[in-house]
Amino acid sequence: MGDMDFALLYNGRQWRWACGQMTRYKERPDGEAFWLSDFACQQEKPWVQFSENKISDKAPTPFLESLPVAKLWTHSLEKVFLDLWNKAQEHFSQDDLQKIVLALSDVATDWTPGLNPADLSLNGYFYAYSVEGEQAWGLTPELLFQLDHKQNELNTVALAGTLKRSPEGKASSVSEALKVEHEKVTQFYRDIQEELANGSERQRQVTLTFSEASLSNYSSISHIQTQILFKNLEELSPDFWLKKLHPTPALGVYPRTEANLKTLAALRQSHVPTHYGAPFGYSHADESFFVVMIRGHFLDECNGKKVLSRPLGVGVTPYSTFENEWNEISLKRQSMDKLWNKI
Repeated sequence: MGDMDFALLYNGRQWRWACGQMTRYKERPDGEAFWLSDFACQQEKPWVQFSENKISDKAPTPFLESLPVAKLWTHSLEKVFLDLWNKAQEHFSQDDLQKIVLALSDVATDWTPGLNPADLSLNGYFYAYSVEGEQAWGLTPELLFQLDHKQNELNTVALAGTLKRSPEGKASSVSEALKVEHEKVTQFYRDIQEELANGSERQRQVTLTFSEASLSNYSSISHIQTQILFKNLEELSPDFWLKKLHPTPALGVYPRTEANLKTLAALRQSHVPTHYGAPFGYSHADESFFVVMIRGHFLDECNGKKVLSRPLGVGVTPYSTFENEWNEISLKRQSMDKLWNKI
């Protein structure tokens, strides 16, 4: 199955995957389909439908064994991050920018196909695809949304703020900077609530429920999370909610203005693969389920050569410090090493 195009996603309950003959669509087709595009959502036909669709409680081993695994990484450099940091500080002082994600990539100096299913952790959402010569796989902690077409509800999570956990599983204390970072993400959803309140009569009936902030565990680190539930939805199109929610401030900027999105694009350019942080998911009659492609590995062609990269990103606000954010890059790198064979 190494040469076969496929897409798969573990949604926390079961595995869904598709393979075989593939057709792309501009709009969601009838039946089950996956959605795949870059971070900027510039793919003209992002909906991908395969001839064969499966659901299982077990991982599809042959597909996993075709995925690229690094033997050795060249780590991204602190001076590269310092340059991104300094540019972000300029925008904080000059623009209406309160949060931005800075990201850069480790690059594999050697890799081979063959993710061992025995090494698979399911403490998150596992995603993978091999489409038109490009491959990606990873274990993301970030749910973009789960849209229940029958109950007219949407579940999502505001996820921002990273803490180190001790070997005993205890998280370090939450700093004020992390609280500010998380609040910018939750505020984004409150802004959406306000937009809906100013919309049609049906939209004004939409309610949002926010849970208390808590900690979620991912490998050797924890994240601050707030569960969010939209009820009484009028709009059940996944395309609508993709446009409405992506990119959240957890992966992008706050406020999400055109000017700030241009700043984000400029700081991402040449540092991370175009699919890093992009939505990925599936849709069928009952449900649309989308995650964000982070904590992953991306195999792309660069200057005629295949390159395997591992992007790492951090959310930065005016309250952040360079030392803490660079340490967070290292924490995320270590957490991925711990998950995948301590590469």
